[in-house]
Amino acid sequence: MNISLNWLKEFIPLDLSPIEIAETLTSIGLAVDSINEYESIPGRLKGVVVGKITECRKHPNADRLSLTKVDIGTGELLQIVCGAPNVATGQTVLVATLGSVLHTSKGEALEIKRGKIRGEVSEGMICAGDELSLSEDHSGIMVLDNSWKAGIPATDVYPVYTDTIFEVDLTPNRSDATSHIGVAKDLAAYLAIHSPGKYAFHVSEEEDFTISNHDKAVEVIVEDTKACPRYSGISMEGVVIKPSPDWLQNRLKAIGVKSINNVVDITNYVLHAYGQPLHAFDYDKIGIEKTFRVKKLPAGTKFLTLDKVERNLHQDDLMICNAFSEPLCIGGVFGGLYSGISDQSKNIFLESAHFNASSIRRTSMRHVLRTDAATRFEKGTDPNLTVKALKIAASMIIQMGGGKLASDIVDIYPDPLKPVEIKIHFDQVRKIIGQKISKDHIIQVLEALEMKPKIVDDNSASVYVPTNKADVKREIDVIEEILRIHGYNTVPMPSKMEVSFAISSDASREQYAKEAASDLLTNIGFHEMMGLSLIESRIIKSTGYKSNDLVYINNTSNVHLDIMRPDMLRSGLSVLQYNQNRQQIDLKLFEFGKTYKSTENKWPFHEHEYLTLFFSGTVEPEHWKIKEVKKEILYIKGLIEKLVSHWGVQLNETILAHQDFDYGFQLSKENEAIIIYGKISDGLSKEFDLRGEIFFAQIDWEKLWGMIKNKKSVKISMPSKFPSVRRDLSIVVNKSVTWNDISAVIGSQKNPHLKSFDLFDVFEQEDRIGKDNKSMAISFIFENDQQTLKDTDLDKAMKEIREKLKEKVAAELR
Repeated sequence: MNISLNWLKEFIPLDLSPIEIAETLTSIGLAVDSINEYESIPGRLKGVVVGKITECRKHPNADRLSLTKVDIGTGELLQIVCGAPNVATGQTVLVATLGSVLHTSKGEALEIKRGKIRGEVSEGMICAGDELSLSEDHSGIMVLDNSWKAGIPATDVYPVYTDTIFEVDLTPNRSDATSHIGVAKDLAAYLAIHSPGKYAFHVSEEEDFTISNHDKAVEVIVEDTKACPRYSGISMEGVVIKPSPDWLQNRLKAIGVKSINNVVDITNYVLHAYGQPLHAFDYDKIGIEKTFRVKKLPAGTKFLTLDKVERNLHQDDLMICNAFSEPLCIGGVFGGLYSGISDQSKNIFLESAHFNASSIRRTSMRHVLRTDAATRFEKGTDPNLTVKALKIAASMIIQMGGGKLASDIVDIYPDPLKPVEIKIHFDQVRKIIGQKISKDHIIQVLEALEMKPKIVDDNSASVYVPTNKADVKREIDVIEEILRIHGYNTVPMPSKMEVSFAISSDASREQYAKEAASDLLTNIGFHEMMGLSLIESRIIKSTGYKSNDLVYINNTSNVHLDIMRPDMLRSGLSVLQYNQNRQQIDLKLFEFGKTYKSTENKWPFHEHEYLTLFFSGTVEPEHWKIKEVKKEILYIKGLIEKLVSHWGVQLNETILAHQDFDYGFQLSKENEAIIIYGKISDGLSKEFDLRGEIFFAQIDWEKLWGMIKNKKSVKISMPSKFPSVRRDLSIVVNKSVTWNDISAVIGSQKNPHLKSFDLFDVFEQEDRIGKDNKSMAISFIFENDQQTLKDTDLDKAMKEIREKLKEKVAAELR
């Protein structure tokens, strides 16, 4: 945002240097990125004076050049070679003297030097309009009225407007500083505390506001008061559309705003002065019913905007329509081609409204219309400013364009916004700021901020937050305001800082465990991602979450990201979508992150940490010697088993039935889910416009860490001197029996010599083992560290296992 020093001086009698002002603005949270000098005429016409051509003849050595004598008021005539076809004796012209630097309309810098042109000395230049950036004309030299005297500076003929422009990097929460008055008030508040009595804020607002008649009265019907909490407007007749006066054009051009005409320039002036966007309609183009309807139209409605682009409206776009619901303007964003004012307009309707920030942000981003009005509305304008801004603009139009007020002010404001009352505690202010600030000083700061403090008791006061500070809603917000004006630089910095490291704490152990898991994953080709904790509420509408389950936030920087993520899956799928859109198909990603949900038992919300894995594409890059490894569930299953083995935990696996998965599995401990994994459903992949099969695993890190940290230490023992023995068992069971069922039975035997067992083959063939049956081959490793195992001991152990399997899962020996 560009802020003009000349403009600020209208509100504060500043005598500070631009550097001092920039440092002060930065210290109060309005970071100045750059300071630029503005000149209405580049180079300020330095070295350019008025001259009189006393003699003009053809150049002796060039047919297209003229040799002139020019009087510039020094008492001596200059000889200047000129190539303009219109140069003649007796003309009054602009002359660039030796040593001056001209800045052309093409951005070139041209230094004037003494030289010879075709053998004749030339001691200056008689200038054309484009050579001085006064116009684009290069057809001939500029010829002035003969009343101008020789030798006077060119700036007397063409005054140069200069200004200093501060480029302010405005943060999204500073809705109060989107205008020159807002910045001036903030600057004045700081100066009132640090230089009391010297830099008082003042503003003169003269309003010529007399209603002449009611011939142009209009009706306004606001059908969506949530998207448009306030709508104000007034009609004017007999307005002459013409160029703005120089002072207004210069004021706008200095901050980078193009001058259009007096009415449009006035609306832009009010926007940048007060932060209130305005829009002027041609009264005669709004239809015979003279009615405005503020409403939303069906999706797909065609609308031609001022830039002559036909746009397809979204069902959530707020429109300003006529009586027949025909669109005239995208409310708060951009005007329509056929309803705006033109040079032929005589009667206008001036709109001053307040629109919902979220609604404007979505519409602005959806149609890629980042207008000055939209950027103000999406930060949050002050609804209590609409009528005041309307009166100021209407008065300026009367002064600069004539005309009369032809209706009363229309003002639809069903639910007026009142200043928020917040109680602050002086001890809390001192604690947060870290200084012993007196109560009187705190009150002075609050008064400078126009918060109308009122003492409640010795330790507290109530304040009334101005309605232009949309983000100040809590005590901590008020304390931040106090600190800004009190001064961040006044908070003392200790000479040294001490930090204690808890080396053996659970937190450090957990961090080590995370790093170990990250190392394992990165070693097999995964990349760590960091997804946003903020997501759009619209993308979780189909997930079964209720509105009161979600943690909503007031995100002024991006209203689309309006909730904290309730699950890790959808924020991760957004990352996959981003990568696939950039031709990254083979993806292996993991993330440690948290989810957030509102609950009745935990205030204000419940955080839970997970480790998630995403996999799509091929396992290994394509190679002519290696066949493609299919991206089946077995890859992600093997990865989960590797992780579980790494953590040394025992989990039971069951089939997972969930709407987000086409098929999946769940690993649990005592019926409590620890890990889920599987293939993401085609429907969910389609919602995110993802290509190919997507596999996902989610590990409940908090529950898993509870198991890991409480796990007994691993004991290292010497290898047994006696040999281990392997026995195999092949059984036939029903297809419904899972390996988890069988391993649970075997594990329940508690045989002290059974060191391990594993499934090494599964066989299905109806004609050999029967319908709906399968054969499973299991290996067993036995070992006794005291003596060599006997066959009788092994036979007895295997018999017990067979009998138990027959009893529990109806297993038959194959």
